[in-house]
Amino acid sequence: MGGVHEAVWYFEQVRPRLPGDEQAQLAAEEVLDHVGRLMGFETARLDDAAVSTWSSPSGLRMRVALVHTREAVVGLSRATRACDTLDHERARPGTPDGLLCVVCGDDSRDALEQALELRRMSRPVRLVGVNAVLALADSLEASALSHDLAAAALAPGASADGLISALIG
Repeated sequence: MGGVHEAVWYFEQVRPRLPGDEQAQLAAEEVLDHVGRLMGFETARLDDAAVSTWSSPSGLRMRVALVHTREAVVGLSRATRACDTLDHERARPGTPDGLLCVVCGDDSRDALEQALELRRMSRPVRLVGVNAVLALADSLEASALSHDLAAAALAPGASADGLISALIG
């Protein structure tokens, strides 16, 4: 797979089969990790893990999960269990890594936001639409933004779509 435009094409090929198709989910996660590498992150995913780990040269480290709005509660639960397992296996002291939920599906993210409220997460979470991540990667590839600025926009916290639109607009 090449640059961002090729990654967008690959993602568009699997998007119609999300959610419900495990192979499409794996392909979409691989494309997302490739986009992370294109943005300058080091990405790592253990076999069968629902999350990958993105590390920035600036020191930021976060877990990344692709969550579809039609299966928001299931996707978020799967991602948080994977994060907890990785935290336990790595036995890292201190605060757990934040979780970046890359949201795919319709624009209504109410179910995902409600699931976040119900779970009372022990880690910071940021919701960002997959289209916003792809647009951010495109801006980085065009040298319109720095990696550090993109990493700050994706760092777990509140929803990032508006911030990314302002950065690339």
